[in-house]
Amino acid sequence: MNVREYMTQTPEGCFELINGLVREPPTPGYEHQSLSGNIYWNLRSFLNKTGLGIALIAPLDVVLDEKVVVQPDLLFILNIRKSIIKEKNIRGNPDLVIEVVSPSSIHHDTVTKKSLYEKYGIPEYWIVYPDEKIVDVFVLKNGKYKLQPEVNESGKLKSSVLKGFSIELKKIFTF
Repeated sequence: MNVREYMTQTPEGCFELINGLVREPPTPGYEHQSLSGNIYWNLRSFLNKTGLGIALIAPLDVVLDEKVVVQPDLLFILNIRKSIIKEKNIRGNPDLVIEVVSPSSIHHDTVTKKSLYEKYGIPEYWIVYPDEKIVDVFVLKNGKYKLQPEVNESGKLKSSVLKGFSIELKKIFTF
């Protein structure tokens, strides 16, 4: 299946197209949605002050190529790249993507999506682990993701893409 077929034959909702195959991830639960909301609220608060770009939350299709459409839990796009935002989807790679891991999505988020995000040159990728209360931050260096020092619940999260942004992780892991 290609993007055109995906857009016309797949019902609206939480679906992805990975290498031409449609995937329907499980519906996220309370903890997942609470974490996503906390991250989004903090990002939006920062962006309202700085005007650096736009943060968006799933479900929203991100078209990476003709056989790959993903729906990151959250994403960020710098203002200078807002032209990739279209009426129904994002056409191109965001500057930052964030996935909140669920037990049923751990392999998909940590292997499949990480590989895709690296391949398509997404500059920064965060993987949020609710049970461990940690966030892995990967920054693209010479076409490969480099894991930044681990950030746990007692630490602060910073971003190479969101200049000046930092957040105490305990604000994220509050349900």
